[in-house]
Amino acid sequence: MKIRLFIILLLFSLFNIEAKDRVTSNNAFKPGEVMKLKAYYHFGLLWFEVGEATFSVSEENGNYKFTVKAKNHPRWDWLYKLNTFHEASCTKSMEPIYMRSTTEDNGVFSTDEMHYKDGVITKYEKGSKHPDGWDTTYTRQPDSYDIINSVYVARNVDLSINGGKDIPFYPIFGNDVFLVHGSVIEKERIKTHNKVSYDCIKCTATVGAGTIFTPDEPVYVWVTDDNRKIPVLVEAKLRIGTVKVYLDEYVESD
Repeated sequence: MKIRLFIILLLFSLFNIEAKDRVTSNNAFKPGEVMKLKAYYHFGLLWFEVGEATFSVSEENGNYKFTVKAKNHPRWDWLYKLNTFHEASCTKSMEPIYMRSTTEDNGVFSTDEMHYKDGVITKYEKGSKHPDGWDTTYTRQPDSYDIINSVYVARNVDLSINGGKDIPFYPIFGNDVFLVHGSVIEKERIKTHNKVSYDCIKCTATVGAGTIFTPDEPVYVWVTDDNRKIPVLVEAKLRIGTVKVYLDEYVESD
């Protein structure tokens, strides 16, 4: 189970709701916020804790800076070991500036950087298999974001019950663009794995073929029913088994 899975889950399921207006301000988070999430894999009658990720917010040169650290549970190191470290930044008007990551993927190391400027994305990649690295430059699709910035932009989208209206979205992950269809379903109270309850809005996203998810099988996400839109639970069926990601700890700000 690759721990980057639940970062993808957060992206696919959070950033699937139509914004009535383009997101140009932040009312969801403050510098000092920390979210810790844990992922569990279900197969048959068994549940296994497979990993965790910590999302934190700070400031950098008058802009927001996001840091995400993710790793598999140590008990699975013998089978598969993955550690990722992401940094991203956006302006106070939620325009992305950069995203960079360092990944140890079962002994294979890689680094990635994305920089945004004037509607163009410049990406630099380097890894064990390509020690010299290479650059790629391409036109940015309007209102598209890397996997880290998108989570925080999504938390500022004005969610409203939209009657199940189908909404397409095209998130960028790695070198691929995925087609996601999403909608808001209902309000529901959710109890986390550590027995804390939250009033939530339930959303759904359907991811097409070509991913680790079961084709056309919805991914569900529950976010808090307030301005913060904290991800409380994410649930998805994989090609084999099911994964759930629970909010484990939350610190609003310093």
